Amino acid sequence: MSQMKSMQDALKGESGKLVGELQTLRDEIKLKLHLASAEGRDAWNRLEPELDDFERRMGNAAEATMGELRNAGSELKTSLERLYHSLKKS
Repeated sequence: MSQMKSMQDALKGESGKLVGELQTLRDEIKLKLHLASAEGRDAWNRLEPELDDFERRMGNAAEATMGELRNAGSELKTSLERLYHSLKKS
């Protein structure tokens, strides 16, 4: 069970790190935008929605993956318990 928890923590940590790096870049860019050219602001206006969408998708993917792992683990546990009980009766 601790190995699964470690994998969950690693997945959350890795995705959280990437999102954090992207957010840091976003914050640094916003600070510089007031000096940027119109072309720079236009580029930012195109990229910012992509960043927001990526963050949302990353969160959804992590939740979906964790849900799938929980379901698979639950099914495996049920199968192992059945085998255990059938061996116990033998």
